[in-house]
Amino acid sequence: MAWSFKSSLASKLLCLALIVALAPLLPAAANPYQVQGLSEADLLKNIDLHNKVDNSTHLFLWWIDHDGKKVQKLNYEAVDVLQGGVAAAVRPGSYSSVLIGIQGQPIGKEEFTSLGTYSEGLIPACTQLNWGFIDRSGGYVISPQFLSVEEFREGLAPACKDKLFGYIDRLGNWAIQPKFQKALSFHENLAAAKLKDKWGYIDKDANFDIPAKFDEAGKFADERACVRVGTKWGVIDQNGKMIVEPKFDDVGFFREGVCPVKDGAQWGFIDRQGNMVIPAKLDRAFPFHEGNAAVRVGNKFGYIDHDCKFEIEPKFDLALPYAEGVAVVGEVNWNHPSARMFLLNRHLETMTWRKDLTTKSPVDFYVPLNQDDAVKELLNTLPAKAIEDMKIISLDEMSSYQFELGLQMKLNWGLTKASRLGQYYSKKGIKQPDEMTAAILTALWNNLHKSK
Repeated sequence: MAWSFKSSLASKLLCLALIVALAPLLPAAANPYQVQGLSEADLLKNIDLHNKVDNSTHLFLWWIDHDGKKVQKLNYEAVDVLQGGVAAAVRPGSYSSVLIGIQGQPIGKEEFTSLGTYSEGLIPACTQLNWGFIDRSGGYVISPQFLSVEEFREGLAPACKDKLFGYIDRLGNWAIQPKFQKALSFHENLAAAKLKDKWGYIDKDANFDIPAKFDEAGKFADERACVRVGTKWGVIDQNGKMIVEPKFDDVGFFREGVCPVKDGAQWGFIDRQGNMVIPAKLDRAFPFHEGNAAVRVGNKFGYIDHDCKFEIEPKFDLALPYAEGVAVVGEVNWNHPSARMFLLNRHLETMTWRKDLTTKSPVDFYVPLNQDDAVKELLNTLPAKAIEDMKIISLDEMSSYQFELGLQMKLNWGLTKASRLGQYYSKKGIKQPDEMTAAILTALWNNLHKSK
C-alpha cells in the first residue's frame, strides 16, 4: 500500500541515508518514494573521492513547481507533503521532527520525536513514545497520550490506547471506544478497521457496513477501495461488491479516477472499472495528485500525466506527490560520509586475511608483532582499490574504515583476546581494541601519504 510519512518518521526511515543498499549502518528503510538498491556501476559513476566531503544531509531536497523548477531548497533530512501551508520535516544530525512553513522555516520552538501530515487543522505529533495532535502554530491541542494515531478525517481520528484502536473527536474524547486491532481514518463515511485478524469497513456508529473478511484494506476514494485477499489485491465499491477480482501484487489508492497497481514486476494504472488505462510498464507508480503522478523508471523518479507522458523527466532519487502546487524531490548527496563510506568498504570485499596456523595465538590468522608490522601486513593484504582510496581521502575520513576494517582487525588479530599485538598496545597504555585499530589506521594513512 501507499507510503505513510508518519510511520517513516517514527522509525527514522527518512533519515534518507542514501538507500538501503548504500548504508548498512543506517536503519533499513522501506520508503517506496525513494529509490532503493543502486548498482555498483551507479556508485562508481557518482561517487568521486576527490570531491570534498559534505556531511550536511544525505539527500538534497527541494520543493519544485509543476514545471519542475526548484522553488525552495529544504535543508532537512526529510520533508513531508505540504498541507495547509505546513509540512513535517526531519532535522539533520538530531533527526528530530519539526513543523515548517512554505519558506522552509521552522514553526514554533518545540521539536518532536515524529510528526504526521496536516489534516482538518491538526497534525499528529509524538513526544517520546506518546502521540497527540498539534495545530499549525506547533502547540499541542490534544495532549500526547496515545500509543498511535492516524490523521483526522471527517471529524474523527483513529487512536490507540492499551493496544486497541478507537476514534477520538477534536477534543480528544472517545467517539468510538477502542475495540479494534487496527483502524484507519474515515474516507467517504467509511473507515477500514481490523477485528479478529480480518479487515472490514465501519460507519461512524462503529457498525461494520462491509464485513471484516479481508486480509488487508485501504481507504475509500472515488467510491472505491483496494482490499487484499490472500496475497492478491482487488477493488470493492462502497457496498462491498468486488469490482475487480484480487489479481494484483500491490496497489496504491484511487485518486483522480485511477489507481496504481502492480502486475507482475511492473506498475500501471487502472480505472474504477478495473480497465488498465496506463500499461504496466513502470518500475514504481503512485497515486495522482494535481494532475500528475510520481513514477519511477529504472533508478530515477519523474512525473507523468494521465496519458503517461512525462511532464517532468525521471531525474530524481526521491519524489513525493504534489500538494498545494509543489512537490518534494531529492537528489543523493554522493559526497556524504555514509555514501563514501559504503564505497570505501565495498572495495574491501575481496580482502583475504593471511592464515597462520603454526603460531600459538588465540586466532587462526597471522598476528602482527607491532604497529609497523600491522601496517606492513595491511599494505600486503588490502586490495589495490582500497589502497588507492586511502591515498585520496583525508585522515579524518580514514575513520570510515573503523566499522568494517577495524572490526576485522579486532577479530582476526585477536585484539579482544590479548594477542601479541594487543599486548604491544597495552604496554603503550592503549587498552581498548577500538583505540588500537584507530592507531593502526592512522599509521597506515601516514605511511601512504608520507611522500606528499
